[in-house]
Formats: sequence, structure tokens, C-alpha cells
Amino acid sequence: MVNPWYKEPWPWLFMLPIAVTVIVGINMLRLSIVTADGLVSDDYYKEGKAINRSLERDDAARAIGARAIAELDPVTGDFQVTLTANLERWPAGLNLKVVHPTREGFDTEVFLRHARDGVFQGQLESLVPGPRLLELHPPENDWRLRTRVMWPDQTRVNFGT
Repeated sequence: MVNPWYKEPWPWLFMLPIAVTVIVGINMLRLSIVTADGLVSDDYYKEGKAINRSLERDDAARAIGARAIAELDPVTGDFQVTLTANLERWPAGLNLKVVHPTREGFDTEVFLRHARDGVFQGQLESLVPGPRLLELHPPENDWRLRTRVMWPDQTRVNFGT
């Protein structure tokens, strides 16, 4: 007596790769729809013009001799920056942009208040481990200092021009 086809192992073995491919394909489609692409830009021309403005801010930092040393306490999230620059007066605070290299959702910005001559302090709420780009600039946004950091391995970092 011959068994019906669905009781034989061979048809199921032939259909298994097809079923796996369909399941993986559906999951990939779902991921591509649900996950936002943070790297896509709407206006490349506008961003190209902004690059020139950014380079001018780097040159302005060099002109005033701006340098900074930043220290992070990974347990409490306390962030302290010691700035040296040829400024007539210290700004009321500095903005610190913490940028993830590829995921916009992990970016954050912190205001560092002026504590005393050249020392600015602030608090980082959440610290996700990994590489980050740090940008330090005054509220007027007329100069900036940038550097790279790998958290939590680096807790002290130098900003230089």
C-alpha cells in the first residue's frame, strides 16, 4: 500500500527551504517598513551650504585658540568641560551635542552651565555605550570644537582645533 504524499518526508523536505524563505522575506519586509532610515536627507544643497558654515566655525575656534578637556562620570552622568580660549568673557553656558555616527535616534544635546572661569558642568541623562561624535559650541554658535569618543572606555577626552 502506498502512503499519501503528505505522510512522506520528501515533499516536506523540498518545501522547507521555500517556507523558510517566505518567512524571512516577510520579516525583512516588515523591518524595512517599520524601521526609519535616519541617514536620508531631503535637501542636499542646503546641507552642502551648511558644511561651509561649519568649517567657518572650526576656523573661528582656531582663531581664538579654543581647546577643552571633558571629563565624564559614567556612574552619575556628570559632565565637566574645562575650556581654554582667548575670550573677552566666558559664555553663560555651552551646548554639547552628542551624536551617534549612524543612528539619529541616539543623538542628544545637553546645556553645560558656566560654573567658574573656564569650567562648564552638565548632566547626561542616558549613556548608551559605543562611539560618539561630540560637538561643543556656545549658544551664539559662532565657533565649535569637535572630537570622537568611545563610551564607556573613554571618560576623559580632549577637544582640539
